[in-house]
Amino acid sequence: MSPTTAAHVAEELGDRVPLILDGGACTVGIESTIVDCSRGNPVVLRPATSRPPISPPCSVTSR
Repeated sequence: MSPTTAAHVAEELGDRVPLILDGGACTVGIESTIVDCSRGNPVVLRPATSRPPISPPCSVTSR
């Protein structure tokens, strides 16, 4: 089953990720957006299928 809240993601991934952005709970377990911020400019590795595109206050490129 896919996580539906940021808390579920944190429970599953633990210390393997340094940051989880909480965009609110999902009604179904559809995969969330994954953004890699480890290389300078943030890069969207996987966009969510159930939410509008990310509009952060910084530059984001899709991979």
